[in-house]
Amino acid sequence: MSRGPNVRALILNGQCGSGKSTQACRLRAHAERLGLGVATVAVDDAVERITNGNTTDHPWDEFISSIAPQVLEELCDECRGGFLSDDLTGRIVSYLVGQISETPSPDLLIFDGFPHTSAQVKTATKILADAGVRIGIGGNAFFVRLQIKPETCASRLVRRADSGAGPDFMAIKRRMRAYDEHQYSLRTVVPDAGLCFLQVGAIDHAEEDVVTKRIISTLPDMFFCTSVARHLNTGVATTAVTS
Repeated sequence: MSRGPNVRALILNGQCGSGKSTQACRLRAHAERLGLGVATVAVDDAVERITNGNTTDHPWDEFISSIAPQVLEELCDECRGGFLSDDLTGRIVSYLVGQISETPSPDLLIFDGFPHTSAQVKTATKILADAGVRIGIGGNAFFVRLQIKPETCASRLVRRADSGAGPDFMAIKRRMRAYDEHQYSLRTVVPDAGLCFLQVGAIDHAEEDVVTKRIISTLPDMFFCTSVARHLNTGVATTAVTS
C-alpha cells in the first residue's frame, strides 16, 4: 500500500465475544466523523466468505479460492479451537493490507483481533512497518486489550450459537481455551515489539458507547487528529481503565 506521512494503527485484542468487531465499527465511525481515512482489517471477513461458499464476484476471488482448502482444513482441527495457524493468518492479513493500496492511503488502520499470538506479533510489526506505521517509542501503533469476564464472553457466544449465528457450546469452549493459551505472554511480547500495550475494562454492564469512550480516552489525545502529533507512543507500556 502507499504510505501516508502519519499512518497510525489500532489493534483490538480480546477474548472471543469481548466486542472487538463492534468496537472496530464504532471507532471507525468516530475517526471518519473527524475526517480521517480509515481501513479495517479483519481475518474473519475472508474466513466468512470461505465458510459461506462465497468465493466469486469479489476482487479477492483468486486469493480466497487459493487459501480456501487450507482454511477449511484448519477450521475443522479441534485442537486449534476455530483459529487459523499463525502462518495462514499472517498471509491473509498481509493480503488484506496489500489490497488497501487500491484506495487512497488511510490515516488509520484498525486491526480486528490480529495479532493474538506471540508469533503473530512479529508478523504484525513487519506488516505495520511496510504500511508506514512507526514502531517503538515515538511510534503510532497501539494494541488495546478489551478486558472482560470470561463468563460474560461465553454467555454472548452461547446466545449467538442459539440464534444460529455461531459455533456450538463445545466449540466455544475450545475457542476460548485456545485464545487464553496465548494471552499471558502478549503482555510482555507486545511492548517488546514496539507496540504500545493498553488495557480497557469492557466490564459486564457497560454499554457499547461507554466502552468506545473508554478506548478513545485511553489513547493519546492526538490519535484521532487529522494532523497527528509526530510522537504518540511515549513509551508507557500499559494503561488500564477499569471503571
